[in-house]
Amino acid sequence: MSRTGFASVSQVSSSGVVGIGNRIYIGDAKTLGLAGAIVSFVIWVITFVASLISELIGILLAFVGIVGIILVYLGISKISEAVNDAKIKNSYLIYFILSIVSLAIATIGTIILRPVLQMYAVYLTLAGIARWLSTSTSPHIGTDLYTLIVIIVLFWISIFIPTVVGTWYLKKSYDLVKMYVKVEIFSVAGLLYFIGGILSIILIGIIIMFIANIIEIVAWASTPEYIETVPDPQLKYIESSQHRKPKYIEPESIE
Repeated sequence: MSRTGFASVSQVSSSGVVGIGNRIYIGDAKTLGLAGAIVSFVIWVITFVASLISELIGILLAFVGIVGIILVYLGISKISEAVNDAKIKNSYLIYFILSIVSLAIATIGTIILRPVLQMYAVYLTLAGIARWLSTSTSPHIGTDLYTLIVIIVLFWISIFIPTVVGTWYLKKSYDLVKMYVKVEIFSVAGLLYFIGGILSIILIGIIIMFIANIIEIVAWASTPEYIETVPDPQLKYIESSQHRKPKYIEPESIE
């Protein structure tokens, strides 16, 4: 059994057109995806514990979680190449890029806003806001507090938008993976990530994304090493001289 991606090759013509079996090896993709999902889970736990000590440390540790995303992306890429569907890895790549954007904004924003938030902490509680509204507080403090609230809202929006868009593309990628590997819970994981992204502005969203990560681990662990494919009868196959494995081409391209 060949580990070049396809389980069997029936014949090769002089023009390079090959007939192939309908089993594709994705064992390497499974290993990478599972490792990445587990790394992400471990970082989730460590980040949560660290954030109880320091929010900044927690956010910085979250960057380590990018290692997990990279490993999953490598696994996704192998599946994408094996089934010749670039939308799988392209969608995940968008999620990956937007995840970095969100983390970068969160880190920079926390570093900048942390000392300011500590200064106005007394006014950012419900009791503090009520007292501020009901008393003749200094106009200077009032103006600064309004400005601070606007900045905080903009800060959260700048994290929220790439998170939602990114998890939407993650969902699209996992929906396609499910279609090819026939593991339904990939779609469940993708959907939960997306819902968690939408609700990430509140605590429950983070919890949902944590659950999605656990389901993601189960999905990768359930992925078979070989998948069955039914070739489109309107397509023929040609062996790539670069990668030495069959690729789809249109019949008109074959002379």
